[in-house]
Amino acid sequence: MNRTQFYTTHWQERLGNMENIWHKFIQPCVIFLAFVTNLLPLFIFRRPRFNCISIGFYLKVLCCQNLLFLTVVYLPSWIATISNLDDIENLTDVGCRIYKFVCSVFQYTGPWIVVAMTVDRYIAIWHPASAPDRTTVFMAKIATAIIYVAMVWLSVHVMWFSNLEKQGCFTDISLLEVRIWSYISAFANGCLPLVVLLCFSGMITTGVIVKGTAHTSNTGRPSADLTYSVLILAVLYVLFVTPVTIIGYIYMFLTPDRIQSDKYAFFIHLFDHVSFGHQLLTFFVLLFCSRSFREESKEIFLQLKKNLCGPRTNDSSVKLLRRNSTCIVEIENGREIATAVV
Repeated sequence: MNRTQFYTTHWQERLGNMENIWHKFIQPCVIFLAFVTNLLPLFIFRRPRFNCISIGFYLKVLCCQNLLFLTVVYLPSWIATISNLDDIENLTDVGCRIYKFVCSVFQYTGPWIVVAMTVDRYIAIWHPASAPDRTTVFMAKIATAIIYVAMVWLSVHVMWFSNLEKQGCFTDISLLEVRIWSYISAFANGCLPLVVLLCFSGMITTGVIVKGTAHTSNTGRPSADLTYSVLILAVLYVLFVTPVTIIGYIYMFLTPDRIQSDKYAFFIHLFDHVSFGHQLLTFFVLLFCSRSFREESKEIFLQLKKNLCGPRTNDSSVKLLRRNSTCIVEIENGREIATAVV
């Protein structure tokens, strides 16, 4: 075996081992955790404190976007891999086109939602006079609609020029118009949002140091702590997505013989798995950085605990007798009337 053959076999073996461990052990845990960490914030964002501010709307959209990606794209792909079945994209030519289009839209919308949030916080900090008109829920809805329309427009070429072949579902890059659209889409979906996030994150950081955080002007509910959450979320997005973006550009611009290199295949799979971590960020960032989010979470938990205990009487003579880690016992006129697990 010559050096080139050994080099190829080495990276093929490493790639196979990594994918086997990922699909069997890590991926199911990540999928479950992603569903939980995106569903929980949706219950909290329905509270009045978050319904009246633009950041609350953006965060709801981001969680819904992540759930759609998991349900439509990521989960079916994992099921097909584990079950040794064909992916949706490899069943029919129509399925190939639609799947490629949906993947492209859902994969690149999330970073632009985070960009919209950072722009919202930049306006709130640096332009407080115009913030009441620009950082409203209505403006957030318009910005979200524009993002989805733009992602559809940038991804539609994938649907028109994808075909199901014997090797799988591929886009015909031999056409000049396809290569042009691929370069434009790669720049708009990959490089541009990262650059914008870095720029606005820097300006928000400077604004927080110089001016302090901004409060919601049209309501009595503060959104100052959400500014920190958005800032950290933007920075983490850049850290998670930058490696796979760089390796993707290497794949795009290398010569065809090196594009097939198993070494690059290994790294693009590795960084692609790492980039999925941004699907888990929202809940943990809010939990550690947002006091209002923690307060609402605690309030919901207490309400659920109260519901588990059953209805409480309005009689003023009912008092809490004792509380421990397992139960609550109430007494009325010397008689126990309720016992519930908490």
